[in-house]
Amino acid sequence: GVIGERLAAAGLEAADVFFVPSFNLTDLAANHPDPAERDGGHEVFLDMLDFARRIGAPGMTMNGGVPIEGQSTSDSLKLSAQELARRVEAAAAHDIEVRVEASVNSNTPTPEMALELVDAVPGLKLTIIGESEVHPLLEHAAHFQCRGAAPGRMQVNFQENTIDYRDILERLMARGYDAYFSIEYVWIDVWDCNRTENTMETIQFRDFVKAVLAGEEYAPQA
Repeated sequence: GVIGERLAAAGLEAADVFFVPSFNLTDLAANHPDPAERDGGHEVFLDMLDFARRIGAPGMTMNGGVPIEGQSTSDSLKLSAQELARRVEAAAAHDIEVRVEASVNSNTPTPEMALELVDAVPGLKLTIIGESEVHPLLEHAAHFQCRGAAPGRMQVNFQENTIDYRDILERLMARGYDAYFSIEYVWIDVWDCNRTENTMETIQFRDFVKAVLAGEEYAPQA
């Protein structure tokens, strides 16, 4: 396909496909109480799975579920696990991993709940953004996203970042992690994500990661 050809021409590889079945996250959600909604989400997933296969992506990251009014936590996780198990099975036929990005806007807003969901679905992996509390989840990581952040601020520049990514990288290396460590800066007009020069911050973190992998210290650029 065109995208695969352009990636190859640029010497790039697809690290991951981020799957969102609807702009309204409740519609087609993996944990939607209506079976027709879940089936609709699954059909969209299968279409995107074919896209991921065609561009050679090793995995697909997605929201494992969302908070739905009136739905208990146990029912939410149970429905998510059932749907994600279907997706894991379908993706495994193409050697593609299914990865869940647990977040405050999902039905797994804590590391403990994310681990509960992963344990309920054999083969399910995690796309992780680092915090010290996620250390127990690192053994399930298949894709890691790095972004400068600080208490109360979703995105900051390298100098203001308070997450110990050196420690995270060293823990991943000790586990023999050999997948992608991506740098994810965004520009959106919410959550203070419009206050950084993203190209510069991406370069800062790229050079920092290279230094850590080489066992060297890193001096931030002015």
